[in-house]
Amino acid sequence: MLWQPRILFKLNFFFMKNLACLTLSIVTLLFASCSKRPHCCVPPNPEIISAQRNGAYWTLPIIESEISKNKVISLSTVGPQLLYTATDSLAIKLQYTGIGTYTPSDLNIAYTVFSNGSKTTYILDQTYENRIEITDFVPPQNEPETTTDPTAMKATFNLRFTDPQHATTVTFLNGKITALLSN
Repeated sequence: MLWQPRILFKLNFFFMKNLACLTLSIVTLLFASCSKRPHCCVPPNPEIISAQRNGAYWTLPIIESEISKNKVISLSTVGPQLLYTATDSLAIKLQYTGIGTYTPSDLNIAYTVFSNGSKTTYILDQTYENRIEITDFVPPQNEPETTTDPTAMKATFNLRFTDPQHATTVTFLNGKITALLSN
């Protein structure tokens, strides 16, 4: 019976040694898997334009979003991949001058409706107070020439368009834009 304590000691030593190795391995893996970038695992907000269009909820993904070196913001909800399936689109082009309210014109905003193989481009209703308000604009930390990080932008809008051939109007209220502008 002298062999029992010796076996128990060896078994206890074996398990403690493996438990220490297992703990050390887990801690090492946890530290090695953590990223130095704090936002590595947080998915970015989806790029969308949404509003109440004639009283009904409306949303479209932003397909193209960029800011030029001259600070011209370009947003479009329809690109080549959606051209034949989209029912409408909104395109905006603004000269960025800072956070604040912008009054768009037909030269820098377009609302288009696609129906039965044809498209109708609406014009802004000049009797309505059309506005786009940029509420958040966060450029990349580094200079745009040295980084590929996008500029984050948020905006709100209220717009009314009319069909130039008919008396049809389309009103967008409480609109929101969330975009990542490529440089």
